[in-house]
Amino acid sequence: MSHASRWIPILVLFSLPVARGAVFEANHLFSGGWNGGQPVVVERDEELEVVREFGLGDLESVVDLAFGPGGLLYVADTSADRVKVFDADGAHVDTIGSNQTLNQPSRLAFGANGHLYVALPGQEIVEFDRNGSFVRAFSPPTGSTGTGLAVAADGLVYTGSYLDQRIDVFAPDGVHLRSIAVPEAFQDFCIGPRGNLHVTTDVSDQVLEIRMDGSLAGSVGNGAGMLNPSTIVFGPDKNLYVFATGSATLFVFDEDGVLLREVHPFGAWAGFAFAPARFHAKISGRLGRSQKPLQKLVEKSAVLSVAPGSGTAFLELTDDPGDPFDLASYLGTDVLVLQGIHPETDGKKELLLQGVQQAPGLSSDSAFLALTLSGKTDAHGMFRTKKAKGTLHARAGGTFLSATLKASKPAN
Repeated sequence: MSHASRWIPILVLFSLPVARGAVFEANHLFSGGWNGGQPVVVERDEELEVVREFGLGDLESVVDLAFGPGGLLYVADTSADRVKVFDADGAHVDTIGSNQTLNQPSRLAFGANGHLYVALPGQEIVEFDRNGSFVRAFSPPTGSTGTGLAVAADGLVYTGSYLDQRIDVFAPDGVHLRSIAVPEAFQDFCIGPRGNLHVTTDVSDQVLEIRMDGSLAGSVGNGAGMLNPSTIVFGPDKNLYVFATGSATLFVFDEDGVLLREVHPFGAWAGFAFAPARFHAKISGRLGRSQKPLQKLVEKSAVLSVAPGSGTAFLELTDDPGDPFDLASYLGTDVLVLQGIHPETDGKKELLLQGVQQAPGLSSDSAFLALTLSGKTDAHGMFRTKKAKGTLHARAGGTFLSATLKASKPAN
């Protein structure tokens, strides 16, 4: 078994809504769908059977979905020029944006600075902070944007142009860095476990794997009978899920590109997101100065959300009014977000070994988080997180923090 370690940035977040009570079922697939001609969010289990539908009456459309901190689901309601937020009970709990800041939002992603990025088709990328407040809008120097949206392990933001056949790369603050040419017009893309771009093209009806330097690494689905492949996502089983709009069929490929199954008809048309697993976590450690421990910290509570398929984990710190040491204030954030998480497997157990480099914006001088997740692959090939452990190190004002994290009890 090989182990991989990737250095990835903490995301700095502030105060979006947090789910209370029920949580979304881990590894269930959520997508946009229809009920009697009305848009809804559709939840499916590991067998891809429909479990429930929600959002009826709260949505005018569903074009993309993304799970964020707090265990909440964010939905791009394109026709309403809004992003709607839902809890695990299916209740609409918040709305982000307005017709002044959003014009037909089409793609969603949480960025390396903890903000929500929203792609507007043919226009620009709009950035919101954790309060849902507008931060900035940015776009490539020429051409259009809004075909797909993704954030890489290094925090760079990627969005594409169907007409210009390219994917533009931005720094987290919206500065345009470069463009990557795509051989064919495409509908959507995602970043896979190998760190490459996976692009759905309706010209040759396949998925192209493109390295970050623009070279072609391979293709998936050529000859599989996909007609107009569009939405694409990697699942917790490391398999590639591709929806073909022309045949209303979901195609599932393994990481080597072998077709595993077809689901037809598949009653979805846009936006795939796998629900994360959520766990209660405990953080314990010491605060010191000049490498000499000063005091033992009171054990801190937190909630850890893990979504291996999307490559994201959220560590949400819990406020303890009776504790004189406020860990969130020390770090300058109440949520740490890891990007670029993908499992290594030996067939029986999967481990995620990750490191987090210093995060711009933290009040501490530096902060590093290393996280190890362990679990098993179930009968459906889905990664089931059983427990997690990690270490957290930070420096601020001449002091240093050294702490350990353990999580094993599912949050509910």
